[in-house]
Amino acid sequence: MRSNPEQLKNANYYDWAYGAYEDSQSMDSHLRPVWEKALDFAEGTICELGCGAGQLARLALDRGLEYIIGVDFSIEALKIARRRCPDTTFYHEDIRDIVPDFFGTVMLIEVLEHIENDLDIMNRLFPNQLVVFSVPNLLCQGHVRAFDSLDDVLERYDMILPGDTAEITKGNKTWWIVKGVRFSSGTPKQESPSSSPSWSD
Repeated sequence: MRSNPEQLKNANYYDWAYGAYEDSQSMDSHLRPVWEKALDFAEGTICELGCGAGQLARLALDRGLEYIIGVDFSIEALKIARRRCPDTTFYHEDIRDIVPDFFGTVMLIEVLEHIENDLDIMNRLFPNQLVVFSVPNLLCQGHVRAFDSLDDVLERYDMILPGDTAEITKGNKTWWIVKGVRFSSGTPKQESPSSSPSWSD
């Protein structure tokens, strides 16, 4: 794993980026194969942390999946997401400051590499929570770390008991997608899709 903490960016940067870079808001983004494969792993109700401009939400809804909630700290990204999925709930929150409720699947797609305290987020997931996440091999704008192999990924996120995994490569870019369960020896918490987390919208 390689680190570059100087690339840590705040919400203002992403507000700017979602207006400046067409790929960041396009349904035809280079990340579409990552979103599609991640959704293959999803089960039950979906909560997406770091939902961006709502592309994964749109793809999930088009598949008939139960995409319940998206959360992001970029208000500009959420404006796009709400236009793209007008009947879906999106919360304007920093995922570093919340404890997600229990859902069928919590998804973090191309999010963890942007966050310095990524392990705190994963450790706050409920025991036995199914999670689907992806991370890349790229150190670029906004990425504070990059991975060199699936083993690298699984070693860092060892609080997740991995199940299915996938690898997508385009040229020199690779993304690893992991489906797993937040490790716990306790009793599984039951999914509560009708619960209302105390987040603002």
